[in-house]
Amino acid sequence: MMNPYSCAPGTRSTGSDVLHKTRRALRLAVALSAVLMVFVTFGCNHAMTDEAMVTKYLKTMGWTAEAAKGSSTMAKFPVDIPADWTVGQGPFPTRLYWTIADTLSKDVGLGLESCHGQEVVAFVVPLAKKPWPNWVQGQRRNLAIMLVKDHRVVGAWLELEGILLGPSLKGRNLTDITGLDWGESGNP
Repeated sequence: MMNPYSCAPGTRSTGSDVLHKTRRALRLAVALSAVLMVFVTFGCNHAMTDEAMVTKYLKTMGWTAEAAKGSSTMAKFPVDIPADWTVGQGPFPTRLYWTIADTLSKDVGLGLESCHGQEVVAFVVPLAKKPWPNWVQGQRRNLAIMLVKDHRVVGAWLELEGILLGPSLKGRNLTDITGLDWGESGNP
């Protein structure tokens, strides 16, 4: 009868051989698990930094981030999006700002509604020269404002010199998007 723990037919295995083989199999399983964990963590979920993701998203929309020699020119900082967007009078119309930012973001398939009352990461990205609409020509400082939550772009719009909330990344302003002029739009 053959020993079930033997290495080869006709040989006998000792208890220490079995223990040695079990330890080796356990080490191999641990090593494979570690490799798999690294792959899942870095290879699948966050293969790209937020900065690279922002740059790639801008490129898909036809924009190019201005390149600096040897480093990024993007500014990055946390921003709290208010929970209540009811538009009312006040010293600074913060709620109206976020309502318009959401409308501009929706024009490119994004949206901020799921971020009410939460912190996002804002990226302010200087843009390289691009053919701009006629009403933008002559502006010196043109920026993309990009909002990221959980490694996902959730909001984006342009900020042009002198215009805090410029057009959407499609180059469309609030009137183009809503069909209403500023006085009619009230709460976009």
